[in-house]
Amino acid sequence: MSPTRVAAKPVRANPSALKVNLLSEAGRRLLTSEPVTDADLANFRCEAWLDCFLRRGLACVPLAETHFRLIPIFKSDSDSACAGFALEADAPRGAVARREYGVRALIDVARRGAERLLKFGVLQPGDRYHLELAPDQDPRQTMAADALDESARVSVKSAPLHFLSVPLRPLLEAGRAVEELDPETFHVFYTEAALAAAERYSRKGSQPASIIESGAALAGFLCLASDTTDLFVVVTDVLEAVHSEGTEFSLTYTSESWTRISRIMTARQSAQPACRLCGSAHGHNFSPGEPCAICFASNTPCGLHNVVPSSSDHLWTRSVFAHQPWALCHIFGANARREALSGLFTFRWGTLTPRGFVVLPEFDPGHWETICASNLNLK
Repeated sequence: MSPTRVAAKPVRANPSALKVNLLSEAGRRLLTSEPVTDADLANFRCEAWLDCFLRRGLACVPLAETHFRLIPIFKSDSDSACAGFALEADAPRGAVARREYGVRALIDVARRGAERLLKFGVLQPGDRYHLELAPDQDPRQTMAADALDESARVSVKSAPLHFLSVPLRPLLEAGRAVEELDPETFHVFYTEAALAAAERYSRKGSQPASIIESGAALAGFLCLASDTTDLFVVVTDVLEAVHSEGTEFSLTYTSESWTRISRIMTARQSAQPACRLCGSAHGHNFSPGEPCAICFASNTPCGLHNVVPSSSDHLWTRSVFAHQPWALCHIFGANARREALSGLFTFRWGTLTPRGFVVLPEFDPGHWETICASNLNLK
């Protein structure tokens, strides 16, 4: 999903909040308005931090010290409707970091409003609606936001990030790409062994006698490119979710699962501070459906598959890897022809989005320098 490209008027006064209006399909009658909350913007702030700071040679700036301002982007032909919004923050040396988002990035906010309309019978299942982004000028919200800005700002302290300093270009030349690589996203690398283990553990629950979800945690390294300003992730190890509880459509990490994983990661981080959990992998081992007539009549690719992040996948990744915009969600499944498929997803525009990655024959973290973000100097 990409941001809406609409000519915008110069930004005027910055409102305290935004809202998503749900309009009827016929007549564009206003059905309800759903406020965009601070929690709704949390993932967008993390994405902006990743793109505007971590990937631009400013890894020394922690998320807790990047105070993003919400800026509406008004449509060129409207004084009230917005084409999207931007997040801006002051960067070192007087620069301003800015990340723009389109209206569709707030589709989850619209769904929340639609669920309420369904509950009260204003909408019926299958009804369509239009969404519109607009400033929320409720004076009560404005006063509350102003009070928060002036007297109740909360500072969150977190441990500084550790990175490996690794040249990016040689890794790209040494590896093989899986799916098309998007130059606008950060790079992700797997070792051959880690990718094989991720698939093995994820498909472990596909036994005919008992089909359940199974999976593993992905461990590896955040790396700062020594030949560019970019940040990338290298997955080197996979920790099976043993003692987990799986059903056909869900996987739950128990306290025993997390205790085991935590102990392993604590031991590894004591030897290599840059080692960290960076995502998860799991199998959608349930049936995606039966082949249609087209599948039997041609060799065209089957479009019916189950490699799609569920709402639970979104919630789990956001919760477990909060404030970690590089978090990975790798899903292993199949299509209706029972052909094995997989997909790697990371958050982009607020939702888990498919992306390509690169597989390396091997990766030796001991070969590279470990650096702490708090010790970096501005370039």
